[in-house]
Amino acid sequence: MSYPTRSLGKQRKRILITCLHCKQPLSSLEDQCPHCQHPLDALFQCTAPTCQHIQPPNSHCKLCKKILTGPLSGKCLKQDDQIYFVREWLGGGGMGEVYRVLAQLDNTQPPQELAIKLNKEITDPILRDRFHREVQILSRLNHPHSVRVYGYGEHKENNILIAQFMIVELLKGNTLQEILHDQTLPLSHTLTIFRQITQALLEAHEIGVIHRDLKPDNVMLTYDDNGQPFAKLFDFGLSKDTSHSTPHISTSGVILGTLCYMSPEQAWGKALDQRSDIFSLGIILYQMLSNTLPFDADNLYHLYSLHAEPLKLIPIPLPPTLRALLRCCLAYQPDDRFSDLSECLTQLNHIDLDPLTFTIPEEAPQETPLLAWYPTDQHRSPNTDQPPVYLSNSLLYPLLLVILFSSAIAIFYFFRSQDSIESDLTQPDITLPRRVIKKIIRKIPPTQHKKPHPVKTATQPVSPRTVLPSKPIPRRSFHKIRKQKHSNRAPKRTIIRTYKAITVRFELTPPCPTLSLDKEGSETFDSSSSRTLKPGRYTAHCLSKEAKLRRSFRFRVHPHRAKQLIQQRWKRYPIELSLRPWAYTSIDGFAFPNCQHGCRIRLWSGQNTLTLKRQQQGRKKIVFQKTFDIEKLLRTCNETKTSSTRKKLSCIKKNGRNVLLICWKTGCLL
Repeated sequence: MSYPTRSLGKQRKRILITCLHCKQPLSSLEDQCPHCQHPLDALFQCTAPTCQHIQPPNSHCKLCKKILTGPLSGKCLKQDDQIYFVREWLGGGGMGEVYRVLAQLDNTQPPQELAIKLNKEITDPILRDRFHREVQILSRLNHPHSVRVYGYGEHKENNILIAQFMIVELLKGNTLQEILHDQTLPLSHTLTIFRQITQALLEAHEIGVIHRDLKPDNVMLTYDDNGQPFAKLFDFGLSKDTSHSTPHISTSGVILGTLCYMSPEQAWGKALDQRSDIFSLGIILYQMLSNTLPFDADNLYHLYSLHAEPLKLIPIPLPPTLRALLRCCLAYQPDDRFSDLSECLTQLNHIDLDPLTFTIPEEAPQETPLLAWYPTDQHRSPNTDQPPVYLSNSLLYPLLLVILFSSAIAIFYFFRSQDSIESDLTQPDITLPRRVIKKIIRKIPPTQHKKPHPVKTATQPVSPRTVLPSKPIPRRSFHKIRKQKHSNRAPKRTIIRTYKAITVRFELTPPCPTLSLDKEGSETFDSSSSRTLKPGRYTAHCLSKEAKLRRSFRFRVHPHRAKQLIQQRWKRYPIELSLRPWAYTSIDGFAFPNCQHGCRIRLWSGQNTLTLKRQQQGRKKIVFQKTFDIEKLLRTCNETKTSSTRKKLSCIKKNGRNVLLICWKTGCLL
């Protein structure tokens, strides 16, 4: 099987590679640097944007503990007449891995930075064919906002096929999901990114390719010198090519994709077309505008119910045309959406960004049928000309309340009749209810035990009266009778549920080399390693001496998941400390030696504990201690102005900088 290959020199701008040891430019890819004679495979650079530490080859970075190298790092791969020198590990999972490579065309041209994507699951024919299909599709895409592929090859060791690989362009930046996790994008940037993704997807639709896995994790985002975003669409591993008549790998009924980004027809496993991608594209637009998911489901059945509910309106000022575009993209029925992405781009170009035209919706959304299951053809009557009749929510909920109330009354009287006690009096044919017997017993004096005589009258015959027992029935006897009545019941069974241990992986930013759990004792472990935990709630304690971070967070291990990912991020805020009078400063137990009068530091988000000490009687004693939230404190920062309030800890702005003023002894007069 042959694939079209592209010339690296024509398709991509040349990037000059420098030696990591002497920083001199390299004219060719050799075993060692011609300037400092240092081996080129002896140093690796961490790919984390906040680290970039240069170090000898190791499995993990020494500073940030991120994965640095993989099994193929330092090896040379050949494809046709080109040599690829594999460098740092960029990402991957159980199915494949991505590495940074240096490509050498010939000795006359400088090497170029590219990326290599490997498929390790070569024993599975479905995954192997899916990788072939992704290479074929990417080789046909030429849009600047789509990732480009330059070649395909196979890696063999001892004539044994180890993995398939394809050479693609190196995407430097952050995924859209990482950007949305940290901030909310401006409206202009949101529309620019959405337009770029739509244009790249339109090219794929024109050649008959459906992506089927659109999500922010598959969009790489970078910024140019002017601060404008530039998006790249990638990962066509689950795509479907409708232009060829060859049998598809995924047949009807198989559900592929990401749960919260599926269209209704994709969630039901039906045949898909390009309108399914339009629905997923609308979810990405909704998430960029509101920073929330419109269908945040936990499982597939929960997603079915969320699709049938009315769409949640975004409570922020937006152009009316943008709301109409979003509503059309997220329509429940495919016929109600755009027929193709060209119509979507046309309406996108007519959006007015004048803030005076922005509106906030006040009307409630139209009511969607509660039982609107998809597809509706299964629930229609034989007469297809008549639309299906659904029960409106305004009538369904009162009817449910009436049924529940009637059931509660019936259950109450049933158990009440079971608790009634039959009391035998002197006449065997006379039975009285329990409440009547109680009233009679209360009215009889305790000393009256004589039987009354019958009274004779002229008009009525003599009839025997009801004779009460000689002794009053004590109240405790009713409880004894009730216990005897229910003593023959079978004992209740105790059901003990056991759950399997769950594999939990932590993704912390910054990484924590010392992480401990409250239910695991004093044992500590690295956050990059996975743990096997039982279902339940845990409290994790993170400690990083290099980053001066000490935080605790809670998480829950769900019993119905085989694997679980715990994510936690902390931000750093630059601030200037100013102490009056001086003191020894420590924050969260970490000392700052050169900060007796003040200094510039960076505090982590969350609760920070500030401790000040002074030398008293030959040892340091705590003179002031305060816990504060740096994010809430920065919101209260104002420009320097006088005030009659004396505060021991306050935030002011001085020359554009945030200053944390600490007057721990008498308070500062602001």
